[in-house]
Amino acid sequence: MALLEYLKLFGEDVYIKERLFKLVSKFKSEWVYQKNKILWHYWPLIYYKGWNEKDNISLHTPKKAPSKDYLYEDVSHAALNVLAIVEFYKNFPNKVISKMDLTYIINTIKYNLIKGNYTFSKFLSGNDIYAKPSIFYFPHFGWINLAKDTLKNFLYSLFPMLGPNFDEQRLFYDYSVLAERTDNISEKFCYYILNFDNNTLKLDRKTRICIQQKDIHNIFFNFSNIQIE
Repeated sequence: MALLEYLKLFGEDVYIKERLFKLVSKFKSEWVYQKNKILWHYWPLIYYKGWNEKDNISLHTPKKAPSKDYLYEDVSHAALNVLAIVEFYKNFPNKVISKMDLTYIINTIKYNLIKGNYTFSKFLSGNDIYAKPSIFYFPHFGWINLAKDTLKNFLYSLFPMLGPNFDEQRLFYDYSVLAERTDNISEKFCYYILNFDNNTLKLDRKTRICIQQKDIHNIFFNFSNIQIE
């Protein structure tokens, strides 16, 4: 993400762009394809292959036995990967990352992460034995940037909070990605509209600062002024 943001801020840089493409290509080379879904591990594959002292890989861990990873990446850490994938594709469409790749990752959400009854898997594998599916594993940041249509109605159903947490910044972020600002509204009085399949949330912000940055709105919501239409 840092290299991509550098290019967006400072323009073309051959070295930075080459480095960025190598990192993305390496990451993609370790993806696992399973029935039109894409999974990846928390660690690089070399970690699971193991090593010994002769390999001279680590000073503090001179040897490591091979291991199997059946869980794959956890949803919260994978969110950073997904956001990077989305932003890379936006800036370099069909260069390393394809539209089909995005579709396969959305399939991972649909068929592995969503478990029914408003519970979600903690891991990309969809494993529900190591960690019981829970509402708290909802795929937030990053995932929502990729799969708004798949996830948005869960956000309405879970409104206003996922749990007894009155500083739920992840939910604020999700709403900010989904929100569309109304036209011709002054800075002191603005609405943000969240459209779901069957309902609309109108967020009325009268006193706090609205910051709009490109296509993402960073918003601190005043929940006392939320209207459901």
